[in-house]
Amino acid sequence: MDTSAASDLVDDLSANIDELTAALQPLITKPIDSTASTFALPIDKAKFYALSTYAIGSILHSYERLSAASNPQEYRSHPVMTELKRVQQYMQKIDAIENPIPVKTLDTAAAGRFVKAGLAGNDKYDAQKAGKIDGDKMAAKRKLEEMPGYYEAEIKKSKSKKKKSRRSEHSVLDVDEKDLELVKPIISQEQKSAEKKNKKATGGLTGT
Repeated sequence: MDTSAASDLVDDLSANIDELTAALQPLITKPIDSTASTFALPIDKAKFYALSTYAIGSILHSYERLSAASNPQEYRSHPVMTELKRVQQYMQKIDAIENPIPVKTLDTAAAGRFVKAGLAGNDKYDAQKAGKIDGDKMAAKRKLEEMPGYYEAEIKKSKSKKKKSRRSEHSVLDVDEKDLELVKPIISQEQKSAEKKNKKATGGLTGT
């Protein structure tokens, strides 16, 4: 490796260490609980604990990586890797709580109204629906007509209706003249008595 390139890398590392030291001053100078108490929301406290733990774990991981530069497999199997993965899972859970994925729900009532409104003005749909109803009626009628004894029953019904209509006509119109002569005196007597009652009622009112 070129010595100038190595020198640049060392300078970058030194600058990064200075930035990291400044960022970690709140954790270094005072207990972590006192810093966490400054956050009002529980979600912010959880994020603070997770990020602080991850930062410390990352520093340890970097140290182990530098120490085992000649043997990469050694730092990869170090327990700090397991802890970093565990903290990453907590960070994912915190992110899921802070930014929940919206769940899409179907408004069935609104969808039904939309479909009905769209089909209401559809002349083709209305015609098909009316044709289907008429077709169902015709099919039902054909099935009924195909039943044995259908026409015989219809003929009997029509005959019975004609007989009933004739009986009613005879009972009202076909009255014997002799019977009418006998009834007339009774009717005239009832009419006279009704007229007398009306006269008395009107006379009583005028007299008062």
